[in-house]
Amino acid sequence: MVAKNVAGASAYGEVMGRECVKNGIVLGRTLYVGHGFRATPSDRYIFEDDEQMRSEGFKLYCPDPMNRPAMEDSSELSLHTRAAGIALAVQSSLAAASNFMRRSDANRGDFCRSVGAESKTALTQLNSGITMERVLRFVNLPTPEGVSKVLTLEKPGTNDLLGVYLEELSKHTIKGSFGFQRTGVLGFDLVAVPLVQETVQKIRAACENFHW
Repeated sequence: MVAKNVAGASAYGEVMGRECVKNGIVLGRTLYVGHGFRATPSDRYIFEDDEQMRSEGFKLYCPDPMNRPAMEDSSELSLHTRAAGIALAVQSSLAAASNFMRRSDANRGDFCRSVGAESKTALTQLNSGITMERVLRFVNLPTPEGVSKVLTLEKPGTNDLLGVYLEELSKHTIKGSFGFQRTGVLGFDLVAVPLVQETVQKIRAACENFHW
């Protein structure tokens, strides 16, 4: 029975690993299409909407949501936003496993290892330029004091890992600064919140169903 449970947790981790890549890329594309650039440095990197971003001197990558430019390309920012999205999805899965799986149970370790391994496999198969090393760059960023959540559902990017990742992304330019919009048609909240909520719900349901 134990072996069956462990195998089940490992297999489910593979499923979630693939989901992390797929859903993380969607978040990354949203971050990219909603970003703005300013030629001078800025202390701010999260803005409530496009109007606030414009008021701070940022030029929008997508000034007209009805005529959107490419949601991804070969630029470093595009690669990094997708890597950050995948990192957030992975962290959501690992955090949910930590919350709902028994610490002493082998299932938890097997699930977490499978999430990481399958995420790497999925990225290799995609061959899109996003490597696991890029993803781990975000996963391994130091967590500042006061940050205890993967995502603050009420105000994404505030005292959470997404905010840490966005701060890192804002620096991916030699001169100037990148910014990202939280709300609105191109707001990252539209993707980040359901991504985390659905991840938590799926893993909690699996833990209850299989007694992990």
